[in-house]
Amino acid sequence: MEVRTANVAWCIGIETAYRRMHQHASGAAGQPSYATHHAQQAGTQTDMDTLLRIAQGDAQLLARYPALQHVQVVSDLATVPRDTTLLVGFQGLARDTIEDLTGRGVTVKNYKCPFIAKLDATVERLAAEGFDILIMGQRKNHHCQYAQAVASTHQRQCRVLETLEDVDTIPADTGAQWALVGQVTGNTLLWQAVLERLRQRGLPVHVRDTICSDSYKRQQNALELAHQVDRCVIVDDGGAASQSLFDILAGVHPQVTRVRWREDGSWKAALDVQWLTGASSVAVVGGILVPQWAIDAVAAYIEGLA
Repeated sequence: MEVRTANVAWCIGIETAYRRMHQHASGAAGQPSYATHHAQQAGTQTDMDTLLRIAQGDAQLLARYPALQHVQVVSDLATVPRDTTLLVGFQGLARDTIEDLTGRGVTVKNYKCPFIAKLDATVERLAAEGFDILIMGQRKNHHCQYAQAVASTHQRQCRVLETLEDVDTIPADTGAQWALVGQVTGNTLLWQAVLERLRQRGLPVHVRDTICSDSYKRQQNALELAHQVDRCVIVDDGGAASQSLFDILAGVHPQVTRVRWREDGSWKAALDVQWLTGASSVAVVGGILVPQWAIDAVAAYIEGLA
């Protein structure tokens, strides 16, 4: 059985945050450094959070960025002492939270993903200019929830377009001035379909494409692989990028499954050997929180089943 893997693992935002944290810790001369971001806050933790890898001392991560072993990951920001440095990870923190930290003497170095920062700033600017917001994405995604919160602050509407049918629910006769943005990890095929449906409806919409370039590359790469194989396996990180991958591949391929990555190897139980029977080729792709070594491990396991 031939197993093909995608050549896109961690996104550029994650890699950049790790690298810059490593560089800071390397030059900190023994001074304590703390780290946090949105996914570390109460009620948002995930078992594949990028900072959790630092906290757990992920051996393969530390082999690449050894100075990260000196970074202390925190969830309770009240425990960060004044006159120390807090490194903000790729998911970022709310602006008022950062202002509160700097106000009590904490030096904040913000390594938030530039694409998330771009989306947030675009929504803030559009809402301040009087636009009502349309955001293509998943309703429970924090990008979409932030857009709704910003719109509400400016007394504007914000509609999440989760399906193509949601476009048809946009009222055309309310006098609203609509602007469209996309969830950073959104479904790029759905984005194009939404643009076409808006054009067909004749709705005047101010369009700003805020889907990150990594999403375009990751999803296009997965589509190309899907057309070459009998089975598609998504190494699922439980996040929005993995969901977008699944939606795209399931729309073009009849044999797609998801394997929820776990470091302890328990993910192997999710791979049905019978489902692989008769397949001569398999593609393995992954979400943005899945490291390359996880994709390689799944690929090697599937090859061993042949």
